[in-house]
Amino acid sequence: MRSRSPDERNARLMIVGFPVMLAAVIGGAFALLGVASMIGGTAAGETAEIRITSSCPDEWAQLVEKRATDVGIGDLAVAVEGSDAVLTGVLPGLEDDLTAIPALLTRTGELEIYAAETIDDAPSGEPLATDVDVVNSWLQMGMMGHPFVQLELQPHALKRVQDSPAPVLLLVVDGEVLDTFDADREPDDDDLRIQPALLTVEDEVRTSTDLKIVLQHGKAPCAVEDVSITTEG
Repeated sequence: MRSRSPDERNARLMIVGFPVMLAAVIGGAFALLGVASMIGGTAAGETAEIRITSSCPDEWAQLVEKRATDVGIGDLAVAVEGSDAVLTGVLPGLEDDLTAIPALLTRTGELEIYAAETIDDAPSGEPLATDVDVVNSWLQMGMMGHPFVQLELQPHALKRVQDSPAPVLLLVVDGEVLDTFDADREPDDDDLRIQPALLTVEDEVRTSTDLKIVLQHGKAPCAVEDVSITTEG
């Protein structure tokens, strides 16, 4: 979501017009359906083993099992072997499974929401809310057919966000500002969102789906020292 005033957003919607909005929504819906059928749907790829080496393998095993379930990895099994959390299962069947799935499963998933004066400011100071304040996250689609991740925060964290006098909020994931928010819109659990702006709706759907999965279960318990993937045959 880009940082615009409510009047600017309403004017833009009026200029674009209903037919264009309808086409965008339909296109976005098909993209969302297509990715959802592969991520979180029926696994149709290779059978693989993913090893995650860290100083906290038991915690990683718990987290990676939750993420892998959301991804839709079939015949899923997770075990701990020494310093490794070991996942085996059938991959979703996307072209980039061998690189994208290990990267997604081991992503840090650190969310920070900062107050700022402008959308160009760098995040600074103490965050108003973090990943520990996320109660739930889910995938939605806006009126223009662009997907976003909707966030529900703990009440005390939501109040800090709502009470911030700053005109802009910066939504940061793993050190990158992915979205900004007009703080004067009085965000609530039905309103605060992360909407990556990318070249295609398909890329936006994929990125938003990955964000939803990562933010749903909290950030990584410790640093990953190594990750490897092998496939049968």
